[in-house]
This record gives sequence, C-alpha cells and structure tokens, in this order.
Amino acid sequence: MTQSKKVVQTTLTTEEYKALVETLSRKQLSIQEGLRRAAIKMVEEENKPNSKDSFFNFRPPTKGSGLGDLSSRHDMYLYQKKKPVSK
Repeated sequence: MTQSKKVVQTTLTTEEYKALVETLSRKQLSIQEGLRRAAIKMVEEENKPNSKDSFFNFRPPTKGSGLGDLSSRHDMYLYQKKKPVSK
C-alpha cells in the first residue's frame, strides 16, 4: 500500500535556522529528513500511554472481585476510586 505524502512549511528565525542546520550537519541529515524525524518523534512522544494512568497499574484480584457489576462499572472503579456500597 502506497502512502500519500504531504508537504509542510514553517518559518524559523535566523538563530533557529542556524542551530537547526548545525545540529543536522553533525548528524549528517538533510533539513528535510531532520524535520521529518523531529515531527515523527514529537507525535510518538505525545501519544504514549500515560504510565500514571490507573488503568495501567490496575492488578485484578486472582480469585474474582466480589463485585457483581464489575464488567459494567469497571471505569468507575478504576478512575473514580469509589468503593461499592455493601448491601
């Protein structure tokens, strides 16, 4: 499957441009390739799952939760941290 490509443009100050060119020169990258890599890296970093999210730290009990409504109210238990009221 062939991916379509888009052209993007930006404006940099003279200082930003010089710093970019120097950095890319040390890495032996063209401006085009350097900016492409920077954009990809930023998108990847911004879309990483938050390791502090309680969903990723939840450890289910080994022998059932004792909660009859866990399958339908799991978000409440995970994110609101409310304990069910005993009947």
